[in-house]
Amino acid sequence: IHIVNGPLFAGEGILLGLERFKALTCITGIGTAIMLACLASPLGMRLDGILLSMAAFNASEAIMLVWHHVRMGPLRRRREDDVWKDVT
Repeated sequence: IHIVNGPLFAGEGILLGLERFKALTCITGIGTAIMLACLASPLGMRLDGILLSMAAFNASEAIMLVWHHVRMGPLRRRREDDVWKDVT
C-alpha cells in the first residue's frame, strides 16, 4: 500500500497547491465509491478484503491523480500551437 501512497499524496498536494479543489473532490469521491463497493462485496467481510479495499482506494486515486496531472491539469504538456493561442 505504501508504494501507491507516494504518488497519491504528492498528487493531492499538487492539486491543493494549484487550488483545483473541484477536481480533488471528484477524484476523492470516485475513490471512496470504489472502496465502498469493495467493502460491500463478500471480499469486504474479511480482514484481507478490508486491506484490499483500502489498496483499491489508494491505487484508483493515484491513477486518477496522475491522469489529471498528465492530461487535464495546468502543468500538462501542450502542443506549440496551443501555447501560442494562450499568449495571444
